[in-house]
Formats: sequence, C-alpha cells, structure tokens
Amino acid sequence: MGLRQGDLLSPFLFIIAAKALHVTIEEAKAKRLFEGVKVEDNSVDLSYLQFADDALLLGKWSLDNARKYGFRFERSNMNKTCNWKPIIEKFRKRLTAWKARSLSYGGRLTLIKSVLGAVVVVALLLGIQLSLETYCNFYPCGVPIRWNKNRPIKINIHSWRLSLNCLPTRFNLDRRGIDLNSVRCLVCDGDIETDLHVFVKCLIAISIWNSISRWWNTSDFPKDINGLIKWSDTLTLNKHTKICLDVVIQTSLWILWRYRNRICFDLKPTRKDTLMEEIMILSHSWILNGNRSLHPSWLEWISDPKIACIITL
Repeated sequence: MGLRQGDLLSPFLFIIAAKALHVTIEEAKAKRLFEGVKVEDNSVDLSYLQFADDALLLGKWSLDNARKYGFRFERSNMNKTCNWKPIIEKFRKRLTAWKARSLSYGGRLTLIKSVLGAVVVVALLLGIQLSLETYCNFYPCGVPIRWNKNRPIKINIHSWRLSLNCLPTRFNLDRRGIDLNSVRCLVCDGDIETDLHVFVKCLIAISIWNSISRWWNTSDFPKDINGLIKWSDTLTLNKHTKICLDVVIQTSLWILWRYRNRICFDLKPTRKDTLMEEIMILSHSWILNGNRSLHPSWLEWISDPKIACIITL
C-alpha cells in the first residue's frame, strides 16, 4: 500500500521517514558504529545532508565506515586519478549523443550538473583533486562550451549552439524536413539562410563586424563561424582585454540572431541602425556586472575599449 502522487499526506510521510533516518544515524554515532565528517576544527560533525526529497550521507573515509553502508571496495588507491577512470567512463556513457539529442538544452545542462555533481562531491569527500580536463570532457555532442562568466548564460549557450550548427536557420529547418515557403535570408534575401550567411556574409552582419573592427582597431574579421567565435584568442591582447572583446563578439552574434528573429516574428522589428549601439551598451553592462576587476568607464568604452580595459587593471 502507498500514497498517490500529489497526496496531501505525502509531506507528512516524508517527515516521518526523515526523522527516523536522523534518529537512526544519531544512535549509530552514539554507539560508535558510524563516524561522520569533522569540519571547522572538529567543532561540527556532519553525517548527512537533506534537501527536499534528496539525502546525502557523509562519513569519514575508511573501509570499515564504508562497509557499514553496505559498500564493497576493491583494494586500490582512490587518491590516484587513474583509479577513477572506470567511474568516469560510466558517466561518459550516460551522456551519449543519442540521449543528449532527446533532451532540451536546459535538460542537457541539468543532466551534466547531476552527473558531474556526484563526481565532485565524492572527490571532495575523499580529498581527490581531479583535473579540470576531466570535467571539460563531459559535453553532449563532444563540443565544449566557451564559458565566459562575464556574459549571461543565454549568450554562452547561443554561441555553443552556433558552433554545433544547431540554430534553427531556414536551411537547417528545411534539412530537417520542415516545409517552408522559402529558405532565403529573411534580412537581405541575398542567399540561402545558413549559419555562415546570417553571421558572416549577410549585409547587416558585414556592417556589424566592420564597425567592431574599427571600434577595437583590429584586423579584418574572420570569414567563418569558428573563427568569429574564437576571434579574441587570435589577437595579441592582454587577458582582460581579450575577455572584454570576447563578450563583445558573443554579444554581437546573439544580437544578430535576435534581429533576424524579430524580422521573422515581430510586426515592428528593431531598427538596424541601432544594433551597434545596443551591442556597446549590453556588452559594457554585462562586463561591469560579471567581473569585479573590470570597471571600464562608459566614455572610454565607446571611444577606445582597449584603453578602457587597461585603465581598470
């Protein structure tokens, strides 16, 4: 017998079970059958953490303590990263391409966080320092995200989808079997609407990238998608200036795509002569809010962004 999902008695039943777990663990600790984790100079003893319907048991790392949980271990030194390869391989199989494609992008991030979160928790409990490369390998479709904390998550995800050629351009929609009245560019009607055309070859895109080149006093912009996304990496600039330019580039890519969508869906799309001004405003705002060490003044930012980034160092 049990309760239906959503039954009003479910929370009370959960509280009863959680209370019983607490009493059981405290009794085991009192009888020295189980040891928790000591923190804050041994002043705090953690044995479990609970949030909503999740429970995480915490115990001192020892074989005896683990066997009390019912676990069995082979004799191997878990302080060595190489001994974690079988576990990491299991997680890798969970993130196969066919499973990733069946999830939304929000679902993919949730899956990554849940899987990698377990690795991180165990690694912290065992005092293991896993290399950052270990985590970077867990990406659906095998393409890592250029994650820049100085720009919003939606901008990072947009750049990632663009690098995977997963944006719903008219060419991609037609290739997936969606019937459209035309596959030509909505902005200029000059060619088939592919990623390369929207972000590189379209007249409005060329105008934006030329304006950014003059604004930042850089060489001519790259003529391919991956080159644009990694444009800041190819220039001889200091670290902070590269971060700022990267925010500008990814913001521009997002603005171009939003402009295209507004032409497609809005009755009154954004005026194209305001796009460059919007890029300057948004990128400046996101840099100020995303990095405590960067505070470029607005006047310096619009006149000479390289000087603005150097002044803030």
